[in-house]
Amino acid sequence: LVGTVSIEKSEFLAHMLNQINISHNVLNAKQHEKEAAIVAQAGRKGAVTIATNMAGRGTDILLGGNPEFLAFDELARKGVRPDEVTPDYIEGLIERIKEKTTDPEKAEVVAAGGLHVMGTERHESRRIDNQLRGRAARQGDPGSTMFYLSLEDNLMRIFQGERVAKLMEMLNIDEDIPINMGMVTKAIEGAQRKVEAYHFDVRKQILKYDDVLTQQRKLIYEQRQKVLDGRGLRDSVLHMINQEMARIVGSHLTANLEPEHYPAEDVANLVHEATSMVPQLADWFDADLVGKTKVADLVVLLQDHARTAYETIETQVSDLQVQLQDNHGITIEGIEDAVTEIDRHPLRRIERDVMLHVVDSKWIDYLHGLDALREGIGLRAYGQKDPLIEYQREAFEMFQALTYDIQREVVMFLFRTRIEIEVEGPSPESVSSSEQQVEA
Repeated sequence: LVGTVSIEKSEFLAHMLNQINISHNVLNAKQHEKEAAIVAQAGRKGAVTIATNMAGRGTDILLGGNPEFLAFDELARKGVRPDEVTPDYIEGLIERIKEKTTDPEKAEVVAAGGLHVMGTERHESRRIDNQLRGRAARQGDPGSTMFYLSLEDNLMRIFQGERVAKLMEMLNIDEDIPINMGMVTKAIEGAQRKVEAYHFDVRKQILKYDDVLTQQRKLIYEQRQKVLDGRGLRDSVLHMINQEMARIVGSHLTANLEPEHYPAEDVANLVHEATSMVPQLADWFDADLVGKTKVADLVVLLQDHARTAYETIETQVSDLQVQLQDNHGITIEGIEDAVTEIDRHPLRRIERDVMLHVVDSKWIDYLHGLDALREGIGLRAYGQKDPLIEYQREAFEMFQALTYDIQREVVMFLFRTRIEIEVEGPSPESVSSSEQQVEA
């Protein structure tokens, strides 16, 4: 059994064996469907198997071959499916193969020394090397292992190659003479320990990056669960409205400015954004009003009127629900099916659906953005900055922007609520009386 560290090297070895007409099997990711069968027969007399180090795990290599696999292989050659014959027939076939083929071959293989495992180079991990070694001498059977190395192997070249090369020069050893000495083994194990320590540090660093997302995910999922449960939906919406009105004013005007010093462009932008967010404000909120009102008073004024506008929508939706119930005996779909914890007001269901839609879509976009940040953050090290600290800082800023985006879109959607109820089948008079819409 020849172990290689990559598919490329296993195919290279297979090509070399083909050139000298040595029959063999190749086991790598390209033959994953035949993996168990190839490994199971690697213990037959004269069998040569080339495998990547991680291939074939979970399948025992039986000296002399695996009679069960041979039985199913024989059925396949005859064009017979296992479900077309009785279990007794299969058991009898397995016993005949054991008696005529695998048991005699096992005796010969054992006499020859069992399975010999050859490693073409050391893996970066000692664990993988030990797994390959463990293929030999299983369950009391004889076996042996041998690893062949070169100073040009990646592990040696990167970590310990120069040290061993100098040692060979000092001892004046010819390149073709094999070296079996404890110093070389220790040098290799030292290189493997360095690689393992490097990968450990990488995993530890990845965990620190993941901790940032873990905390943010926990916050988002807690808020999302509250929405699903219908807890405090109205209070959450009113809080978002207050926050959004304060944000709009603060993004255009400085708190310490007197009204007469407001820049005209900023005033115009403020009026446009506020009335776009809450269309009901357009009837009275204009540049003249802003030019007469202090920043703090503007915030309170917008918050009060926005809440009033939302309460008006709430009343209209409730009235529509009552009218439909009284006149036609119907309810807005989904309200009666809502969980008991949710306020029975029909607008609560709309609030929940809007919040879930906005949170889910924004969270997906945020995760894509965070992945992009993580891919390029390592370059900050060239600017003498700690990539982890930079990642934590920017991820925090992105998360703040995410919460603002969620707040803005939820408020905008809810103030633009449009409910259309169509009753199918009744007379035109009842249809016209029942078709109503709440629009903002």
